[in-house]
Parts: sequence; structure tokens; C-alpha cells
Amino acid sequence: MDGELAQPAGGDRPRPLARVEQLAKAGKTPKIYVKGEVVSLSPLLSGLAYEIEDATGSLWIQSQRRDVALGETLHVQGILRRRNTEVAGLKFSEVYLEERRRVED
Repeated sequence: MDGELAQPAGGDRPRPLARVEQLAKAGKTPKIYVKGEVVSLSPLLSGLAYEIEDATGSLWIQSQRRDVALGETLHVQGILRRRNTEVAGLKFSEVYLEERRRVED
């Protein structure tokens, strides 16, 4: 969800929306909320990674839970994370969300 608008979590007052890509580039790891439809699943040893998508893009989410279904719409609070890797001398950076809790709409 490079273009996704995500609302940083905190307190009772809503905070301004920010683009996930802007938060990631700034090196910030705030708690944010995202909402979208599950379009991909990838099992992990302890949990699951799933990709959610909305009209602005998509974002992978790492979760300890496994109760996710394709086509399901989820509203998730999590912490933005960045993983840097190097393959064949090329450096890659990946942004994902570490799920903390699900929000009931």
C-alpha cells in the first residue's frame, strides 16, 4: 500500500492520515491502522503472512494468527516494519506491517 493512507494509532483522538511510503522512508515505526481485502496468503512457521489490498495498493502483513481467508476484508492495527536484504549484490528494502490486533468495524 505504497499509496495507502494509514492512520497512526494513539490515544482517543484520531491523528492525521499519512502515506505508508512516507512513514517508511522517514524510518518511523508507528502503530497504524490499515483496512483492505485479503488477496494473498503465505504460511509461516509461526503464523501467517497475508497481503491486503484496497484502491490505493497493497501491503503484506505478518501475523501470529492463522484465521485469515482470501476475499475477507480486515481492519488491522500494527507496527510498520522495514526489512533490508541483499541478493546477488543488489539491495532491496521491503515494508510490511506486524499485526498487533484486529479492529471490529
